[in-house]
Amino acid sequence: MTLPELLTSEELIAPDRIAGKMLDVNEIPFCAAVYEADFPYTPEFVETVRRATPEAMRKDLAVLRQRLPGFPDIHITDEGFGSGLWSISFDGIPHVANPEKRYVTVAYGSTNIAMDTRPEFWSRIDPDTHLYSDPHPMSPERLQQFSLPNPKGRLDIPTWYRHNLLDHGLGLQLYLRNFAMTFNNFGVEQLRKG
Repeated sequence: MTLPELLTSEELIAPDRIAGKMLDVNEIPFCAAVYEADFPYTPEFVETVRRATPEAMRKDLAVLRQRLPGFPDIHITDEGFGSGLWSISFDGIPHVANPEKRYVTVAYGSTNIAMDTRPEFWSRIDPDTHLYSDPHPMSPERLQQFSLPNPKGRLDIPTWYRHNLLDHGLGLQLYLRNFAMTFNNFGVEQLRKG
């Protein structure tokens, strides 16, 4: 299997959409080779991704502000992020990895994302009609790089399950988006190293 190029913030922004211009975490593709590997489900790998996510957020926020004028202001420090009167500490966001069950979850209050091998938690991306009328901003050829084999010819792309994504604001959504991108990219880089 050929490994895809790393995900970029630019390709995961959909300026032409009416809503959801910043892609939801369940629309961020997840490399099938990373999904099938064992190392991404370890606490050590998840901790490496967690430590890198704040810097990824800073870079992503700069791109979002450039591509989407008027994007809300979110303050990101080394300790956490927030806007106005609210803030969330990076240390207050639990990350759980279970290599035996091949399970990873990130949660804060009622919001969580999870990546695991249970089919009932899989999301699929249809590059032409995902989210009904809003097509995915990545080309079908680019999305194919992330796809699992499917005898019916459709793209079955592992993505993150998400629950109550908006309960704790745009800052947490930005954190989870960047955790998902970083998880994928670090996984691809690890596979390239062998």
